[in-house]
Amino acid sequence: MPFQLHFGESDLLRCRFALSPLFETQEAVRTLARRHRHGYHLPWLRRIRTAAAALDLEPLWLLMPDGGHNPDFICPPPIGPFATFDEEIAGVRAVDPEVAWADMALALAERPGARDSATGRRLLADPARAVRELADLLEQVWRTLIEPYWPRLRALLEADIAYHSRRLADSGLEGLLGEVSSQLSWNGSTLTVKGTRGDHHQVLGGQGLVLMPSVFVW
Repeated sequence: MPFQLHFGESDLLRCRFALSPLFETQEAVRTLARRHRHGYHLPWLRRIRTAAAALDLEPLWLLMPDGGHNPDFICPPPIGPFATFDEEIAGVRAVDPEVAWADMALALAERPGARDSATGRRLLADPARAVRELADLLEQVWRTLIEPYWPRLRALLEADIAYHSRRLADSGLEGLLGEVSSQLSWNGSTLTVKGTRGDHHQVLGGQGLVLMPSVFVW
């Protein structure tokens, strides 16, 4: 089913690129859970195998599966083009527990049995504690699995942004989005994303669009 984003004139003026260390951390967690992994991740996976085995990633895997709803409070939009991990995780720690509970409940409801699992019940029983637990776990993943490799990863992401910035100047937003993924199509003022779950529509309302490269999403 498609997901459609509806642009106004002000949205077209607010399309920009950003890097998110927190997003890369979350995508690394998903990569560890995937059965079918891309070959270019194998060197990293071999290096972090021992460190990853020492982490209990079950709460994150339960809330952040591939596809479906992922809690917005642990997957927030980047706060700037080059935010640091410490800045981003501080935002996660500051979330209202009631907001976190509703977000987690929605994510767990989309996975059969997730809400009634021991981990699901524990997270919902005390959302303030869950926020601390999830933020602590994301920080552990960052410190042990991502931060040691961040200079190299960041250089790769910055090079990707530089390339696509040139393509945006050359071919415009429609041309750029068509190159980024075959699942993206542009019609009038609407961007359609194919292959998503459910049929969703969102009017951007002046927020614009943030484009983020990732070394873990292909």
